[in-house]
Amino acid sequence: MAKPDEQHLILKTIGNGRLVGHVAAFRIYSAADETEASVWYGALKSNEEAKRVGKEWLKGYKITSKNEARDQSGRMIGRRIVAQRKSSKSENEFLVIRRYGLDYWLIRSASLTVAMQVDELIVAP
Repeated sequence: MAKPDEQHLILKTIGNGRLVGHVAAFRIYSAADETEASVWYGALKSNEEAKRVGKEWLKGYKITSKNEARDQSGRMIGRRIVAQRKSSKSENEFLVIRRYGLDYWLIRSASLTVAMQVDELIVAP
């Protein structure tokens, strides 16, 4: 059942390019009110690179929530960080970073609701 503020998302664009020096793919979704969300996804080479890249992506953003997934031994295997642009004079921008192992998804949108809807579409391995 859909939440009251959720909108039906339409996949507008699929493509590929380079992000953080690696081949990556992207998708752009649009909601009924024409709010868009982009999601870039790919794989990083190491945990050190993942930490460095995560810090770069979060520059200028304030983290509003963090969630971690752990395996049975307590080792972190996945993470979701939600953040909002710090100095948004014109309009909001939200960022959702999902990571599972070295796989990542980077979501950006002017709407937190739309960004989280895109996040819900992610099926981690």
